[in-house]
Amino acid sequence: MYDEENGDPYTHLFYYRSQMAMENDDALLCKLFPATLKGDALVWFNSLTSKSIRNFPELAKKFVDHYQYNCEIKQDSAALFNLTKNSGESIRDFRKRFQTLLNVTDPPSDQFIIQAFKDAIGYDRSGLYSLLTRQPPFSKSKLFDRVEEFPQVEDDLKARQLREENLQKNKKESGRNSSNYKGQDKNKQNNFQPGQNSKPTQPNKEEKIFTPLSMKLSQVYLKNKRA
Repeated sequence: MYDEENGDPYTHLFYYRSQMAMENDDALLCKLFPATLKGDALVWFNSLTSKSIRNFPELAKKFVDHYQYNCEIKQDSAALFNLTKNSGESIRDFRKRFQTLLNVTDPPSDQFIIQAFKDAIGYDRSGLYSLLTRQPPFSKSKLFDRVEEFPQVEDDLKARQLREENLQKNKKESGRNSSNYKGQDKNKQNNFQPGQNSKPTQPNKEEKIFTPLSMKLSQVYLKNKRA
């Protein structure tokens, strides 16, 4: 619903015609238009002189002329060339910013828009600038179709970079752990003293004492044999 305080009359007409895209009857368009107004805007419509409007384009012109002060001030299209992609800004975010500015500029040609976008992003790792240079799009819609494909490529590059960083981190931690182990082993070797048995010493067994023989072993043998 439109009243004199809530926006650009051009925008209101654009949405109204979008809703009535299948309708080309001027009389019906004029008859239904006040249903989209409220407040002072509806008062203005009812104040129009009866039979003073012959068709919808004439009604639309009177509507815009009356609410001209609500029209958004369009920027010069050259402002697109002052836009620059920030360091670390994703292609996805920059596209939104570019299109926001594009919506409030005087409509430039498609080739103007394509060149402005290329100049704004400059050379980038994802290869978008290179692609737009080698295979230039021929329309604004083709430009944004290609740009739409690149956020996924950009996300893949970030994921790969993160994996590489984690791999390098794990290698460094593994190297530190290996150095600590070697240091501990060296300390053990330095604490070892010559003459020390690395195996645990067994307690001395109790020595058995035998009674001395009163005869030679040969005599004992012969005596046992005869017996």
